[in-house]
Amino acid sequence: MSTSTSYCKNCEQPLHKGAAYCAHCGQKNTDGRITVRSLFTEFFDAVFNIESRTLRTLRALFIPGKLTEEYFEGRHKRYVHPLRTLLVMSILLILTLGYLDFDKVTNHPYVIWDEMQRQNQTELVIDSLVMARQQTSAVFQNDTVDQALDSLQYFLRRRVGWYGDSFNLRKYMTLFDNDGVRMIKREDFLQLSPKELTDKYEPEGWFNRQTFQQTAKYIQDESVLSSYLVGSMSWIALLIMPVIAFMFQLFYRKQKRFYVEHLVFSFHLHSFFFLLLSLGLLIAYGTGISLLILVIVLSAIYLLFALKRVYQERWGRTIGKLLLIGISYMVLLLAIFVGVTVSSFFIF
Repeated sequence: MSTSTSYCKNCEQPLHKGAAYCAHCGQKNTDGRITVRSLFTEFFDAVFNIESRTLRTLRALFIPGKLTEEYFEGRHKRYVHPLRTLLVMSILLILTLGYLDFDKVTNHPYVIWDEMQRQNQTELVIDSLVMARQQTSAVFQNDTVDQALDSLQYFLRRRVGWYGDSFNLRKYMTLFDNDGVRMIKREDFLQLSPKELTDKYEPEGWFNRQTFQQTAKYIQDESVLSSYLVGSMSWIALLIMPVIAFMFQLFYRKQKRFYVEHLVFSFHLHSFFFLLLSLGLLIAYGTGISLLILVIVLSAIYLLFALKRVYQERWGRTIGKLLLIGISYMVLLLAIFVGVTVSSFFIF
């Protein structure tokens, strides 16, 4: 390759005599002709540079507060941008939740619909037994036979349960209790859609109709609401970053830091939390062991050491502020969770 050009082929800036790279854009000085060797050399350089930066960011992320500390020291190019790191970890968490079997991860089997179908089959079996008993009694008019059939029917009802042809909708969900509808036929529930059920039983008022329809929809498939709720919470978690940064600014206002510094720290913290939660969910999916408590404990420990490293206060003050921040954070999450759950119930 020749280095005799006097202008950069990329940005057209003048080149110093003999310069191998452009001082303005960094492109290699070339006449445009590419060899196989140079093609693969540039490719591997780009890949390993990106990986080196990514791995360096991941290593620093696992050390509480180090990534934020490095960023505040002005070493930006060595690490992935805080917002990009957060977005990557958020996408990783969303993909993890979307990939995993939510029933298995949460150890909560969605069996209401299957249970209702089994109850219906049970009713059919018992009805057949009643008819068979009547026919048998007509042929074998014997008290011993009647007693035996009575005992068999009683045993089956005790063994599998007796449910009747209707059921109480409130048995499975009691979020709202004023729609005026209590009992619905199990056959209708199994055959009709939530909208058709609502039209048939006609709860009074728009609000009651919505609660009845959404309750029926939830009972028929709990996973729809759960999946919608998890997806909503994942995105809302991104929106609370500015609020968390404002909390840090309040608790550490004497340090005279800019708001954006607290925001960067919040990005790094939640990047680690999202990564930890993703790993916990994957392990729970593979082993069937719930790791929620462990994830919460590790997150609290990580936050404690991160606060100590970034804000450099005494351990006593740091632990006290950790408790206050933790309580405030949990209250905020609870308020958001309740709001999202209620709103999700009406729109899922």
